[in-house]
Formats: sequence, structure tokens, C-alpha cells
Amino acid sequence: MKPMKRMMEGMMPVMIKGISPEERETLMLEMMPMMMKEVDLTELMPKMMASVLPAMLPQLLDQMHQEGAGERMLDTMAQVMPNVCETIDKEVLAQKKDAMLSKLMQREAFREKMPRCFIKGVPVMVRGCFEHFFPSLTKEERRAFISRMMRMMLEAGTGDFSDEEKQALLREGGALPSQ
Repeated sequence: MKPMKRMMEGMMPVMIKGISPEERETLMLEMMPMMMKEVDLTELMPKMMASVLPAMLPQLLDQMHQEGAGERMLDTMAQVMPNVCETIDKEVLAQKKDAMLSKLMQREAFREKMPRCFIKGVPVMVRGCFEHFFPSLTKEERRAFISRMMRMMLEAGTGDFSDEEKQALLREGGALPSQ
């Protein structure tokens, strides 16, 4: 592996110099799936982002300020996001996320700061999703989703609550009529 790595490090600048940005993009799109096969992305992604983003940030910012860049990005996201969402195995992704969170919660700084950050940030971010997505869903789809979310929150968050405290919580949230 080391000889191959040294060879690639020496050849890459020379090879990239003769390839247009469009050709590099095509090459990346074709090669990335082969290179990513059998790679644990939960370990690779943070490392890759930490190494790539600082160098790419000025270029990304410049491109974002070009005429029409925002609309092009929105068009791309409108095509890519639903396709990616449909192909992702959400159960497997959730298991990986939960395993990662379990490990992160063992670290003091994360455990002290993230739960409070979560309860401050999630309602603000999710509200917009509800406002945009709910009008496109049927009443039955919304009912099932709301019921599932309430059940999950009550199960996860009220294990040490008395029945009276649970009832009061539901009344405060508007899920039950006031007494």
C-alpha cells in the first residue's frame, strides 16, 4: 500500500493538471462508488470532511456568490435529496447513528453540551419542515406521524414521570383539554 500511495501522491498533481474541471467531476462520480465500496463511512466521513472542507471553503464561497448559483443548487437538491432519501435504508442508518451517539455520550464534553443544544435546536429546525411538508400529506399520514412522534417522546422522555405529571405534560402541550 505504501509504494502505491507514494506513487499516487507524486502522480496526482501531474494528472490533475491536464484534466478539466468537468472531466474531474465525471471521474469522481465514476470512481467514488468503486473506492467507497466496503469502506466504513462513519469513520471516513468526519476525517474526509475535516481534511477537505478547510481547503475547499474559499472555492465553495466563491461559487455560491456566482450569478444563479443558488438556483442551480436548489434544482440539484430538489432532484438529489428525494432520490437519496428513497434509497437509504433508514433502519440501518438509524442503527449507525444510535451506535455513534452511544459512543459520543461517553465523552464528557458531548454529554454536557449536546442534549441541551438538541432541545434548543430541533424544535426550531423541525417547525419549518412541518410547515412545508404537512400540507402535502394526507390527514391520515399526519395523524399517524404525530401519534408516532408523541409516543416516542413520551416513552423516551417520561420514564420517571408519574401518571399525573404525564397528564399535565399532555395538557400543557395541547394534546389534552385543560381541566
